Amino acid sequence: MGIFDKVKKLADNIEKKVENLDDSIKKYDDKLSEDEPEVVETSVEQDEPKSEGETNNEPVTACCGAPFSTEEFQSESMCTLCFTDNAEVLDSGEPYCYFILKYCMGEDSLHGYKLGDVDHHSDPKIVHLPNGELNALLIKPSDLHMPIRTCDFLGLRSAVAHLDGGSFFGMNACGDALITMKDMGYDLNTKEGIKKAKNEKEKIKDHYKQLKKEKLSLFTAQAEQKKRRDAEEKKWSEDYERQQKQDEEDLKNNIINLLKDKAIKMPVSDINAHLKFKDIDKIKEKCEEMYQNDEISYASNGRYFILTEEKKKSKIASAPKSEEVDIVKELEKLKDLLDKGLITKEQYDAKSNKLLGL
Repeated sequence: MGIFDKVKKLADNIEKKVENLDDSIKKYDDKLSEDEPEVVETSVEQDEPKSEGETNNEPVTACCGAPFSTEEFQSESMCTLCFTDNAEVLDSGEPYCYFILKYCMGEDSLHGYKLGDVDHHSDPKIVHLPNGELNALLIKPSDLHMPIRTCDFLGLRSAVAHLDGGSFFGMNACGDALITMKDMGYDLNTKEGIKKAKNEKEKIKDHYKQLKKEKLSLFTAQAEQKKRRDAEEKKWSEDYERQQKQDEEDLKNNIINLLKDKAIKMPVSDINAHLKFKDIDKIKEKCEEMYQNDEISYASNGRYFILTEEKKKSKIASAPKSEEVDIVKELEKLKDLLDKGLITKEQYDAKSNKLLGL
């Protein structure tokens, strides 16, 4: 491990300790606030009990900070508006970032880039936002995942990107903050631009609040894209499954028609050659399945065939005579066994009825 890697690892450890310390201080402050006695003046009327979905006459917020009703929010799993899937880092109702950043290693071969993708392998590094691609000076995370931190600009806890602003740890920026700074025109691809944003946090917070009121669709675009792509993938999966079933049915019908037309016993290799299917293993598997389902017949040496109607009639016509002779002989044998006392009358009756089809 080189000296640079050691320093970087040390910096990561220090950052985690600082983050844990911040969390401990916050919890301690919250506990102190809870322990303070509540002062109620006798002249002030007590608030009426709050209805479900309200706190101090203000709408409760979902994990992403959006107002919600109890029907719209699954508190134990995720927000149905932004599909946040890391709710375990939050308390229910804690303000959360709408737009979730995700580490990516390049363009997806099927869908391309998704909103929220942070491409650390491009030069310059690119964040894919609803209001356009953002080039930024980013510090690459050590474990190929966007770390969960508190955003230094908006104070929201979420997956963050490390902006390299010249400080030792960099600046944590959540997805909502990047959308806001992109809208405000900050150049985050230079250290000067990052430092400027750092010095104008309050301005960025105010613009964020205003932007949510005027262009909320910017922050929910990722969730809409996910719903749309999930619907597309579901439809593609259903279409693919339907096509597979149709292909199976077509192959079965083609095999049956071929065996009927040729009216001979055909090995799998010949069936495959005539159908030009180019997958002999699939033909073998299908023929075995059809044989087990009594749709075709099997001869020796791996050959399959279908009886023609003439052969079926001939076989049926010749069967009664031979069966009649066999039945008579069997009945005579049974009578002889009965007369000799080798079988009981009940056994004789049962065997006779079975032979006669009674």
